[in-house]
Amino acid sequence: MDFSLTAEQEDFIRAAREFAEREIAPNADAYNREERFPIEIYRKMGKAGLLGVTIPKAWGGAGLDNVTMMRTIEELGYHCLVLSAVIGLNSVMTGQQLYHFGTDAQKDKYLGPLIRGEILLSIASTEPQGGSDVASAQTVAKRDGDSYVLNGTKKWISYGVSSDAVMVLAKTDERDGKPRFTIFIVDKGTPGMTVTLLPKMLTRHVDEVCEVVFDNCRVPESARLGNEGSGLAIMLSSLEGNRCAFGARCAGAIRACLDESVAYANSRVLRGAPIARHQMIQAKIADMATNMEAAKYLVYHLAWLKDSGVERARMESAMVKLFATDALMKASADAVQIQGALGTLEDSPVCRIFRDAKAHQIMEGTSEIQTMLIAEQLLASGARAS
Repeated sequence: MDFSLTAEQEDFIRAAREFAEREIAPNADAYNREERFPIEIYRKMGKAGLLGVTIPKAWGGAGLDNVTMMRTIEELGYHCLVLSAVIGLNSVMTGQQLYHFGTDAQKDKYLGPLIRGEILLSIASTEPQGGSDVASAQTVAKRDGDSYVLNGTKKWISYGVSSDAVMVLAKTDERDGKPRFTIFIVDKGTPGMTVTLLPKMLTRHVDEVCEVVFDNCRVPESARLGNEGSGLAIMLSSLEGNRCAFGARCAGAIRACLDESVAYANSRVLRGAPIARHQMIQAKIADMATNMEAAKYLVYHLAWLKDSGVERARMESAMVKLFATDALMKASADAVQIQGALGTLEDSPVCRIFRDAKAHQIMEGTSEIQTMLIAEQLLASGARAS
């Protein structure tokens, strides 16, 4: 494995770091306090070329590799977990799905504007009763002539207020007793679609977490992404890459916890000496640094596998998601503990990270589900992990 970077890659990552320092760092406290998604910074991210890292240049993307994208996400994750997430959303999820499965008309309408930050697309797959099990989705889409009529409810949908359209997973039919799903791109304002912001949550204060209800919502056949019945395969095609992106932004946030903790431990004097001299403080800081490096290399390894042409890396992606999110939860809790009462202030960077870290253990498959996936892979193959 070789994670060394070319000059082009280094320049791109440096530009991302400078953007984050210039646009995100000075504003993160304000938009978190206001509990709103900073759509104005998202637009600037598009203009800066950060929203289509792995999308080919022919469609307006940077045409770079997965390792570069994960390093970019890591840089933004240092300052904001939410804004670093939209890089993965656009490059890995919505962007890649449009690029690989969309028609030319769909790419013209959505992909180019998405990469430029002119529009934002949400993913609507999770349902109230299904959670991480997207295959249990009950939202249905029935064909009616040259249209489809959607009925059902999606919940816990990010960016529901600011998004211009949602990519909806709906059941279209069954075959041999098994449901077959299809994805539809539904524009905001389509009759029969209602988006409601959910009540204030413990975490994800700027994610605009919404419920999306479809009540006889009619969409044209041209709104269908890919072939009928291919929706679950399309959705799962980007799952491993998105779990890698989760790990990358967690690694960036762990580094923020580490820097905040080191600075505070060196400056906070207790009984005539900096608390950095206390072994219990040192142990927490050492754990942060070690887990940060471990998370980074799990992320880089998975990204390298994808760049090498490996189609499926189910176990590796589960390991990334499990380790990095759990490591962030521990690092942020330790960072708050080191700062004491100061760390519990809502404007404190470590408080914000601690609050958002919990969601990362739940979204995109809980830590328990990742553990189960890893064990299933190992037990099924009878082989030890390489």
